[in-house]
Amino acid sequence: MESMTKDFIGKHVVITTKSRRWLIMHGTLEAVSGDTVRLKDARCCVYFSAATKTHTGLASHGPAEGSRIARRVDTAIVSGVETVSPATDEATKRWEREEW
Repeated sequence: MESMTKDFIGKHVVITTKSRRWLIMHGTLEAVSGDTVRLKDARCCVYFSAATKTHTGLASHGPAEGSRIARRVDTAIVSGVETVSPATDEATKRWEREEW
C-alpha cells in the first residue's frame, strides 16, 4: 500500500478499514506504514445517508444531508486500512462542516 499511496501524502483522503468495514475517516494523509496510516485533522463518519452513496461518494462529493460526521481530532493513527481515496475540494468542505 505504501508505494501506491505515496502520491497522496499531504492531501485530503477518505479511508476505510478491513476490521470494521464501515469505519470511514477523512483527513490529511501524513504517513503510511504497511496498512497503517496517520491522518491529520481527522474526522470519522458515524453514519452516511443514502444520498451519499457509499465511501466513494464521501470522497467525491462529501457527506450528504442526514450524514453524521464526528468532531475533528488533531491526529489519528488508523490500522487495518483497506482503501485510500483522494478527496475532492468539494468533499473536503462538506467533511469540515460540523453537521452533528
